[in-house]
Amino acid sequence: AAQVLGVTVAVALGFVLSLYTNYVLGPLIFSVIVYATLGAVLWRRRQVAQSERTAYAAKKIADVDATPVIDRLRHVMQADALFRQPDLKLAGLAKAVGTTPHHLSQLLNDNLGARFSTFVNGYRVAEAERLLRERPDLTIEAIGYEAGFSSKSAFYAAFKKHHGVPPAQYQ
Repeated sequence: AAQVLGVTVAVALGFVLSLYTNYVLGPLIFSVIVYATLGAVLWRRRQVAQSERTAYAAKKIADVDATPVIDRLRHVMQADALFRQPDLKLAGLAKAVGTTPHHLSQLLNDNLGARFSTFVNGYRVAEAERLLRERPDLTIEAIGYEAGFSSKSAFYAAFKKHHGVPPAQYQ
């Protein structure tokens, strides 16, 4: 709110000053005030974003605390094959692991270096690889659905991201 008020005052000041000067100097003063104000607002936003990143980095989950949760996460993903659920959400996985969605998201991002979708798709692609080897009778689209992907395009995109080639070429 204070930024909006500051910008409004600066623009109004520039407009008023432009009325009391000649026709060349007025628009020039107005432009300088507007661009200076815009620069100040953008600089402030950058400072706030930087301080938020620094604050978040300080809250990284310690490896001692993260290891048991990661172990439970990997166990749940492998033993229960939750990745096969096409509608798997962060909240559902967090509940199965016994933690909060926020905690799980932070753990995935900071400790494992992967977003939720990237993490789950890694398991799905590994399952698709296994199915490509062991079930040649299935179509590639069926393999994608069996591995937990919700669409053919999501399967192809994730598979190509992991292997650099589409599943048919991999096979």
